[in-house]
Amino acid sequence: MVSVAVKEGDLIEAGDRLLVLEAMKMEVAVAAPCAGRVRDVRVSTNVQVGTGAPLLAIEPLDAGQADVGADRIGFDGLDHAPGQPVDEIRKSVVDELRALMLGYDLTRPP
Repeated sequence: MVSVAVKEGDLIEAGDRLLVLEAMKMEVAVAAPCAGRVRDVRVSTNVQVGTGAPLLAIEPLDAGQADVGADRIGFDGLDHAPGQPVDEIRKSVVDELRALMLGYDLTRPP
């Protein structure tokens, strides 16, 4: 974590810079997805954070603001064969969701 630009209780607008992460010697600014109030800051500067770790929590000022206009994720392409075990179906759905959320679509080696 390079820097944290907000503190608990701050009012923010969509697009405001919240924090700056460093990954592989590159800095990446994280912007607010919606207007709201910073409810909880869970990181500090000069601390390593794990993949998928929550960094902060934003409370929308209005319940209608929670929708940031992004496309919904669909799993229409996840077809399965009749009689396929439920565990295999669940695993494929979780793997697809993980790839969508982390921004990559590479398969892991077995």
